[in-house]
Amino acid sequence: MEATRGELEAPGNAADREKWQSLLAVRAWIGGKFDVAQKEMKKVPGGRLHLAALEEIASLGTYVDWMATDLAIYGTPGWDDYRKGEAAVDLYATRDDAAALQHFERALKLSASDSKAARSLRALIALEKYEVQFATGEWTEIPLSLDTWRVRAGSFSNADDGSLVMHSDREARGFVCFQGVTGHRYDLRGHFTAEPGAGTPALFGVAVRAQRFASGAFLHFSSAPAENGTALITNLRDHFRELEENGRKPATGKTAARDDNEFLVHVTPEAVSFELNGEKVVPEFETKRYARTFFDGRIGLIASHRDPPTFTRVTKLEIRKIGTGE
Repeated sequence: MEATRGELEAPGNAADREKWQSLLAVRAWIGGKFDVAQKEMKKVPGGRLHLAALEEIASLGTYVDWMATDLAIYGTPGWDDYRKGEAAVDLYATRDDAAALQHFERALKLSASDSKAARSLRALIALEKYEVQFATGEWTEIPLSLDTWRVRAGSFSNADDGSLVMHSDREARGFVCFQGVTGHRYDLRGHFTAEPGAGTPALFGVAVRAQRFASGAFLHFSSAPAENGTALITNLRDHFRELEENGRKPATGKTAARDDNEFLVHVTPEAVSFELNGEKVVPEFETKRYARTFFDGRIGLIASHRDPPTFTRVTKLEIRKIGTGE
């Protein structure tokens, strides 16, 4: 941190002050100097970290939103309970989500309702409630607030009713990853429809068997409108490329489009399948090469290219374990 401050103050680095300012804030946070990180982050232009700082955070296997949460809560009355909650779930193998939930709820009670700390704590509480319910094996609602997701690319937003809106255009794909752990043995179901007033049919993509990083391998079901929007064509894709295994490609499925489309994806370490509007449009397909040696699987949503732009509203997501596996 001190070496970085020296670089920031060196006259020869005047042209790179934005980079060194961002790196100073990040390295102070990484070093546990939260008071310094808060102070230096206020000097970062627009509060947007320089690319060099973002790359350093990624290289250390951590996230910008974790830093933002720490700095939002540090110095508030809820800090001690927040840290205890974080410690309870620090390691996947020994995590205690019920204990973490209690600590986060106590921290929230000590926070001003309209503060950044309260917003961060509400997101953490939603995630812990998800983890506690998911562990029971019952159908568990996945929170749709973007505060509980991690946007990796593209544009996503929350509608006034709390639903999640996926923005598709011709410029770039979008990828958003849920922060909660799913493992690799579950049923995932949900609803999607065109955003009211969008003028174009719904375009939907869901990623399963995802890793925490968008660059990690994942399987991607993509449903796109066809036949003037009266039908939906679904493909199984492998990280935006066609998946081929044992000399064959998965089937392409077509079903009638609805105003409110409902899907179900069945995931195990060996195979996946996809149902849309009550029809199994992609039959069970072997994916043994995607079996993982770790258990912290993720799910994601994908907004594909589209011209003219379209907006798809996801109104409900639920997940259920279908077996513990080994």
